[in-house]
Amino acid sequence: MRIFFCIAVFSATLSAWTHLELGAGNYGAEGHTRGSQQMTVLKKLMATEALNYVHELPESYDYLDRQAQYKVLFDTLDGLIKRHGHDDGTFYVNDLFSDYAEFAAARLSEYAQQQGHKNLKIEVIAGDYEKTEFPGAPYDSVHLKNAEVSFYHDQMDGDEMSSTEQSIDAARRVLQKLANLSKDGLYFNVVFHSSFIPENEMKAMVSGEFYQETQNWPRFYYYFPEGQGKVIPLVKNLFIARHEQF
Repeated sequence: MRIFFCIAVFSATLSAWTHLELGAGNYGAEGHTRGSQQMTVLKKLMATEALNYVHELPESYDYLDRQAQYKVLFDTLDGLIKRHGHDDGTFYVNDLFSDYAEFAAARLSEYAQQQGHKNLKIEVIAGDYEKTEFPGAPYDSVHLKNAEVSFYHDQMDGDEMSSTEQSIDAARRVLQKLANLSKDGLYFNVVFHSSFIPENEMKAMVSGEFYQETQNWPRFYYYFPEGQGKVIPLVKNLFIARHEQF
């Protein structure tokens, strides 16, 4: 399903740019709740009966700070416009669920209007980025930021995450597929902690095996939708180059 948000008609003479932001919904109107985790993380990995972080989450929130929830999305748009020198571009918002993606795209559209961007187009491409076809490829840039704990891991036992060679290899194959959606490669902003990344893969990120560290973009911390200063600051900037032979 694709939903189109058009802020204004094309008017710039500069070359229009395209950007794909993967997994950008940040749980939509619902936020970081028990239900949203059951629909996402717990669908991908096997969890034992031991208590884990999901059990500690609320069923719902009375108030969510949308400025915090979508700060990464807003900052990414600001960075793209600064880099390209104009707002004549198309920003594609992807998420697993269409309502999450549409909600995020609506917030981004509101922000763009507030900033006075008159030529920007915002489109939604909903679906699992591991399986979805992206007809606009190759894009000028593709980002995946702060992926779930289930990206590399396949089991959760209380607070302990575990992975296998198969689950790590599958994650790398997904990353390479996503990198090939871009003209150059994938910008991969990760939470650099063993709860999110297996220790051997953390070593690979430091050594330059498969991953390249980059300073081409700032680090994007994860901001929780409930706001109140809740942030995960342990992030690393990585790049996976496009590989034609993949």
